Order: sequence, then C-alpha cells, then structure tokens
Amino acid sequence: TDIVPISWLRPTRKRPKGVVNAFIYMRQAYQGLIPRRKPISVRPNKEEKGLFDILDGNSTYFVAKQIGMKSLPIRYQNCDTILSVLI
Repeated sequence: TDIVPISWLRPTRKRPKGVVNAFIYMRQAYQGLIPRRKPISVRPNKEEKGLFDILDGNSTYFVAKQIGMKSLPIRYQNCDTILSVLI
C-alpha cells in the first residue's frame, strides 16, 4: 500500500449511485462510525507511464476529488511497487 497524488489516478467507470454511497461511507468513516475503507485497487495505465487505472474504488476516487483530497491510499494489481511503474 502506498499513498499517491490523486492526479496520478484514472477512473475506469462512474456509477452515480456508487458515488452517492461512497460519500455516505466516507462521511461515516470520518465520524468514526464505521472502519475506514480499504485502499483503492489500481494497475499501471498502459498509455501513460506513471499513472494508474482504478480497478476498484472509482466512486471513492470521485468523492475524494470532489471534497478536495490531494492523495489516496492505493493497493497494486499486476505490479509490485510504485517503482516498477515509474522506472
């Protein structure tokens, strides 16, 4: 798990109901009512080196961007570390 700038992330889909639910869950987690969400799952973007496609957590991404978060925790799929993508 790493924390990366939100500008490094590329959403792969957007579901309006998912975004609403993500906002509710993030607010509840912030209030300590439920555990924090897991890091979003990403894989390296094939066209743009150093960027990541979001596999799971697209709605969390949209809410985080909307409320002004600058970075998000991520979990890698198909690569070991951030260095394997940036090099």
